[in-house]
Amino acid sequence: MQDELASNELMQPGRQQEVIGLHCAGLEEQIKSAPTRLQAEGVLADACEGFDRVCESSILRTFLKQYAHRLFLRYWSP
Repeated sequence: MQDELASNELMQPGRQQEVIGLHCAGLEEQIKSAPTRLQAEGVLADACEGFDRVCESSILRTFLKQYAHRLFLRYWSP
């Protein structure tokens, strides 16, 4: 039930930005400014581990991990 509610809430663009701001503050800058790809991968891994710890909803965790991965690829795509 909680995942269903989270899914419905995440469909709203304003809510998506709110959730990203709450859980991903500074993440883009950390990924962008990492001196190496390996360090950027570490930032990404740390962020995803954090989502696992603080987000009860699997849908919310998946959404945030996908967002973080897209940020990583924006700056460090092969």
